[in-house]
Amino acid sequence: MLRTTLAFASTLPVLASTAQAPDARFAPKSGLEVERRIERSFESRLDSWSARMGGERIPGEFLPKLELESSEALELVLVDEHLTARDGRPIKLRREFRSLGGSSASKVVLDGQTVHEGTRKGSSALESCVVLFDEDANVPRTLEYGECDAALLGPLAIDLDWTAFLPRDASAASWKVAAREFHPFQRALGGIELQFEDLGQDEHVDRAQLERNVEGEWRVTRGAQREIDGRRVALFTLEGKFSSHCEVAGELRNVPVAQGKTNERSEELIELTGELEWDLERNVLAGLELDGTTRLEHSTKTLESNAGGAPVYEQDMLFTGDFSFAVRTEKP
Repeated sequence: MLRTTLAFASTLPVLASTAQAPDARFAPKSGLEVERRIERSFESRLDSWSARMGGERIPGEFLPKLELESSEALELVLVDEHLTARDGRPIKLRREFRSLGGSSASKVVLDGQTVHEGTRKGSSALESCVVLFDEDANVPRTLEYGECDAALLGPLAIDLDWTAFLPRDASAASWKVAAREFHPFQRALGGIELQFEDLGQDEHVDRAQLERNVEGEWRVTRGAQREIDGRRVALFTLEGKFSSHCEVAGELRNVPVAQGKTNERSEELIELTGELEWDLERNVLAGLELDGTTRLEHSTKTLESNAGGAPVYEQDMLFTGDFSFAVRTEKP
């Protein structure tokens, strides 16, 4: 795993000083082929919850014992043939979408009894397709092999080397990268959004809103240049803190003491740290690994209020979890 590689790398001798060694830049030779494996996963669980009726807190001993768990895992395998690069950015390349899959699971346990447990599989019609990317062409995305809706091609991102994280100033020790370049609330990876089976469950969090409302940024710090597995690489440390929120209109369910329309609000915080590894010989991304924690506060309030103006029923839930993201580049 990349984490093991990077940990071992810290024990290796440093190459020439940063001032003497070539800086990290995106400049692959035309015809270079690399296989890229991208993995993202997160797990979330209910940490605590409370409820109120008419503004009065319901004692914990009167609340059912509730356990909620959810998880998601995505894995993409892509093969890029680099054709043209300019000014540190990819301009033309051919990409094979070799394997695109994932799963999403959830579980609900009430007073020790499992009332829901299910797993959804995710897939994309882009799997097995080959697309030519050309930023100079009138049609920048062309399907060369396979069958898929043309609408899937437009959102595809050409840059999966995370070049936005590379230094623009050779003398800079650290710099910031805006959330718009990459952040953990993005549903699609490189413009690839998996479609999941519908199990008929209510959606209490609007992921599209979370993606639109994200705030935060990355701090990138230059590390040493080292030799790993016979390759010269540059290491960069990444730190990111991102928050977002969303609101969903719903209806109270499975609450025997109240009913009616509701407003549900979620506020989520994700903090990540990790390292980016840059191949100084092939001039492409060698690896990226990020790990961190998530904290989501979810509140539900009935639209109907009592005579005193307090919601007839409201509840607050705190979910905590783990988030990981990894990219590995190999020769196919």
